[in-house]
Amino acid sequence: MMKLIVISNPTSLVNEKDLIQQLFESGLETFHLRKPEMSSDEFEHFLKEIKPQFLRRIVIHAHHQLINRYNLKGIHLTGRLLEEMDKLELKQLVKKIRTRGLTVSASLHSLEEITALPVSLDYVFLSPVYHSISKAGYPAGFELPDLKRFFQKTEIKTPVIALGGVSAEKIMELREIGFSGTALLGSIWQAENPLINWQKSLENTQNSAV
Repeated sequence: MMKLIVISNPTSLVNEKDLIQQLFESGLETFHLRKPEMSSDEFEHFLKEIKPQFLRRIVIHAHHQLINRYNLKGIHLTGRLLEEMDKLELKQLVKKIRTRGLTVSASLHSLEEITALPVSLDYVFLSPVYHSISKAGYPAGFELPDLKRFFQKTEIKTPVIALGGVSAEKIMELREIGFSGTALLGSIWQAENPLINWQKSLENTQNSAV
């Protein structure tokens, strides 16, 4: 079955932590915590307010040292961090994190970056696949037929997750294109009822496996 991931809203929202825990209780297995403006202390305070049994489902985008204090799922490497690391550094980091039973993922923005990865990761985000929901005026970066040809003709060792403008209605199309999963952001946090949108996305993901 395709992976279904939710990424946090970049800024704080009212009742956000309660909603995140409701998502976990409704079947969310992987949640990416991305809060670019948060300090390490603020990030840690956020984690402390999540029920301990759900921490193992959280991947963090920053302040990676917190994996030493909390039973988290893994770390995510931003495009900027990937650019700063050479191939050897990346391979050593992936080995170190995987030895601990954690996942390593990354953000990519071109097909060339996928084929150029020097080491396989647990998965990568490719964005923006569609026009962004959360960022006004942020257009799609790919033509869907080009993506389908890429997945058909290219041997890819790392699963690719579609990000950018993804909603429940697009999950089946993304599976047919060749993506290994989808990541939701704007379709959850900008929804009138985020839980209903989550349930629709989960149902469509399960149906895509039939």
